[in-house]
Amino acid sequence: MTAISALRRTASHALDFWYNTDTAGKIELPGIHGADQIYYIASPWRSLRRALSPADVTSSDVFLDVGCGKGRMVLEAVSSYRFRRCVGVELVPEIYRHAVRNIHNAQRRHRRIRGRVELINQDIRTFAVPDDVSVVFAFNPFRGPVWTAAIDSLIASHDRSPRRIRLVYVNPEEHRELVATGRFRVERELPGTTVYELR
Repeated sequence: MTAISALRRTASHALDFWYNTDTAGKIELPGIHGADQIYYIASPWRSLRRALSPADVTSSDVFLDVGCGKGRMVLEAVSSYRFRRCVGVELVPEIYRHAVRNIHNAQRRHRRIRGRVELINQDIRTFAVPDDVSVVFAFNPFRGPVWTAAIDSLIASHDRSPRRIRLVYVNPEEHRELVATGRFRVERELPGTTVYELR
């Protein structure tokens, strides 16, 4: 382990301690995740903060994490921004239950997190993106047809209720497919992360 990776690991544990959560680790569930889905590994803390300034979020914005895992980015969103509410969608029941515990523990420790988080245990392929969502976070959660279904739902939500929607895509493996829709414009590129605007 390099000094940098050790420092990151220490910082990750420190933030979990601060929130009273357990968001780290890697979970492989081949019986549930197919070839077009990814094993669970948490987004690095501050992934959202590096891509989206708190000044760019208002109290009318709504956050959605597709494939929210144990809830790390939902916690970052609710504690660092003025989102009206924060939604996380997770397919795997085991991981979803872990996210629920993490949010519950964090809410007990930090009052500002209360009343602004909704976690949903559902397959993203059948999930209808709410028509008030304005910021979407994805840490390369799906590939292929599963990703296509998630993006189709996001586009459908935009078409029902036209508004500015930003997609923060970490490790953007499906960049070409996203741009090929003709609906997403690259707003900002960072190392390992691309921010898109849905038009």
